[in-house]
Amino acid sequence: MKKLSMVAVIAMFGSPALAIDPCLVGNWEPDYLTYGEQYMDVMNAQSVQITGNMTMTISGADIGTYLVDNMNLDVVIADTPPMSVLLNGAGEFSITTEDEAFFVGMGPFAYTAKATIDTGIGDPIVMEIPVTDEMAPFGGAAGLYTCSAATLEFEPLRGDDGIVGNMITKWFRR
Repeated sequence: MKKLSMVAVIAMFGSPALAIDPCLVGNWEPDYLTYGEQYMDVMNAQSVQITGNMTMTISGADIGTYLVDNMNLDVVIADTPPMSVLLNGAGEFSITTEDEAFFVGMGPFAYTAKATIDTGIGDPIVMEIPVTDEMAPFGGAAGLYTCSAATLEFEPLRGDDGIVGNMITKWFRR
């Protein structure tokens, strides 16, 4: 992929004649290994194991939806008791592409997050986590992408800290 600046991405998407690359249209499942590595990076974790399901569907009308079904993230962070986070819900997003560039806009979402922390003393601590825009799997993002019959990879522009954040970067066609 060639490198693209934020100014170039914004300039490209100022055009009213945007469309979606037909390659992106369809049903996708995340590469859970890549997603786990991203999560480890964001949380400064030593390991993350992911079970459950997530699907993303992109229509030809520049609209995407996602469904999170009993996705469990078992997280190990240094000097912290083991934690398990359970996610369930759904959401929408908009997506446009031009050449190798993409722009994702966050839409409405509704899902729950519950963390279970095993302190090793008594019953585990269970708490509901308020879901914010920053936690949504498809927050606003822009950058470059590659798409084939089998895979879709996003390369979002990184923040000042060098972290992509919660945008899942690699997907497999279902």
